[in-house]
Amino acid sequence: MILINGNMVNSGIRPISPSDIESVEVVNSVSARYLQEGGTSILNIKLKKHTKPYLWLEGATRHEIPLDNGFSVGYFEVGNHKISLYGKYHDNIESSINRTNTGYKQTYNQSTCTDDNMWIGELLLKYQISSKDYFAAQFYDSNNTTEEKVPHREII
Repeated sequence: MILINGNMVNSGIRPISPSDIESVEVVNSVSARYLQEGGTSILNIKLKKHTKPYLWLEGATRHEIPLDNGFSVGYFEVGNHKISLYGKYHDNIESSINRTNTGYKQTYNQSTCTDDNMWIGELLLKYQISSKDYFAAQFYDSNNTTEEKVPHREII
């Protein structure tokens, strides 16, 4: 389990600059609080009092050629040790379909095409109120007005 200044965090670990780290503590004998969460050992990263803001970006894409089916996704996080904003944007949905009826079963994968009418977005705001307490708020939104392109399958 990884803690930042003694607090559990879900994101924001990768963007920490080594110059912002005051010390790193490894705890092999954890309290019942962390055992209940499944932690058997703890890595506590203690940050210096005044750390510089950070920016972390990551992106991925997968598409067929010609560009019709596929997806793109982007992540970002900006902030400092007190407050940060994490975001994710995804522009396509892939799914597996199962159809059954008397005498047949059909299974196939489908993907909706990217056409600017479909997206999924997520924001996570984290604010450290005190050294022991923090506030987090998650916002999620999606839009899908795209018609699905289902591959033709014959049922025999």
